[in-house]
Amino acid sequence: MELQLSDEQKLILESAERFASEKYTFADRRSRVTRGETFNRDTWRQLADLGWFGIGVPEEAGGFGASTIENTLIAEALAKAQALEPYTMCAVLPARILAACPEVECAQAALAALIAGEQVFALAYSETISRGDPAAITTRASKTADGWAISGRKTLVVGGDVADQVLVTALDAETSALHLFLVDGSAKGISREGDKLVDWTSGLDLVFDGVQVTEGERLASGDDALAIIRAALDDAAVVLCAEAVGAIEGAIEVTAPYIKERHQYGVSLSSFQVLQHRMADMAMELVLARSAVMCALHALSNAEPVERSARVAGCKAYVTRIGKWATSQGIQLHGGYGITEEYSVGQYYKRLLVIDALLGRQDFQLGRYTEWMTAQLPAA
Repeated sequence: MELQLSDEQKLILESAERFASEKYTFADRRSRVTRGETFNRDTWRQLADLGWFGIGVPEEAGGFGASTIENTLIAEALAKAQALEPYTMCAVLPARILAACPEVECAQAALAALIAGEQVFALAYSETISRGDPAAITTRASKTADGWAISGRKTLVVGGDVADQVLVTALDAETSALHLFLVDGSAKGISREGDKLVDWTSGLDLVFDGVQVTEGERLASGDDALAIIRAALDDAAVVLCAEAVGAIEGAIEVTAPYIKERHQYGVSLSSFQVLQHRMADMAMELVLARSAVMCALHALSNAEPVERSARVAGCKAYVTRIGKWATSQGIQLHGGYGITEEYSVGQYYKRLLVIDALLGRQDFQLGRYTEWMTAQLPAA
């Protein structure tokens, strides 16, 4: 499947590639991580100033009325440059959720702050038992005289260490209905446990111990809340797959010159046919991964919710599988050096590991896709 970009989309892609190449270098990335920095607010505001946080948000919600396609173009460029700032998880994902709650006053104020880059947002929905399913949680929200009290543990909260506001899911302690809340990141009763993820990016556990929220900070409940979250997760999953495409392309671009420059037995490594075949295989996987993202983008716009989620799940399972393979080949072609922190190629593979873990791993996504495909078979 081929995606024909409009003139505006081409400009967005060129802008993203130019910004990423000028702003991010591997040396700067290593320096930031050495200082313990996984997030830079000045850089975050620069991304916001470019309009990238509201680019996929409808105009009626305060955005620029583009689509998820534009988000994928930006995400691919940032992933190729190995940006530490979590564009997909802290901009695209929360923006989708907040935009879906137009009747809630605090949601619209929060969305405006997100688009402007004034505040950082994170989604806390995943738990140990979730494995990607937003309905499989144990966190509880108990009714109080002034609103609600939230208690529970959320895992793998990207941006949880720097978030000013956190979107939190919890089950009603009495009815077991799902609620979606907007919680102040500095609220009393929130504690943070863990450290950065394997690719040096932000991610940890958030523990809620009787955290108080008002009724006005409840964004949605029941089936509406679940539908909002699932739609946003589908969008974010496709953008994460675009990140994987960027990582694959980045791994190819750093590996190709390496095997040309590296010599063995007096000749360049690139002269060995088996290594040429390996590079060709990586290039083919890149094409397949990008095609899978195009198919998932089509499903986001044209399929009903069940089919949409299934096709997105299939895309994520496929792209993460071939992405991990392709980036691991980059490591192997670098020899023993590739796995060390001094070489950028290993970071592409680690990013694929994190992308696999976010929003449900490969086996979970493959199970969802297989279940839907089986249901399409004619009755025996």
